[in-house]
Amino acid sequence: MFKQMGGMYNSQGAATTELFYNSLKNGHRELFGEKFDLVVKEERRNSIVGFEDEYDIIMFNGQSVCIVEVKYKADSNDIPQVLKKERTFRRNFPEHQNKRLYLAVASRSFHKLTEKTCYDNGIAMIKLVGETLVVTNENLKTF
Repeated sequence: MFKQMGGMYNSQGAATTELFYNSLKNGHRELFGEKFDLVVKEERRNSIVGFEDEYDIIMFNGQSVCIVEVKYKADSNDIPQVLKKERTFRRNFPEHQNKRLYLAVASRSFHKLTEKTCYDNGIAMIKLVGETLVVTNENLKTF
């Protein structure tokens, strides 16, 4: 039963990632007052010991990068993992060392505590409301 539940959870996660990826790639490329030219899904870097990481969605332009961590249901316990991506990304992608870096969490559902944790840490929240992406970035931080 646990194996089946795990399989269902992984399927929901993959479907959620695909949903946000398609929304960002096919139209919602303007975030934080910037237009992103390239949207990449499921990039994995394992080359540097201690900095191995997987990035659900990465958006690029000439000046900035946005790392989007996708969760089916975002939880405040996910935020340390999101913050760690700044450190691993800088190490794994040295060619983007001098670019502004934004962090975001995309999810179908956010608990109020999770929203507060994102806000307090300068992480944008991307929600799907109907067929529209809603981005909350009032306290957005550049990393």
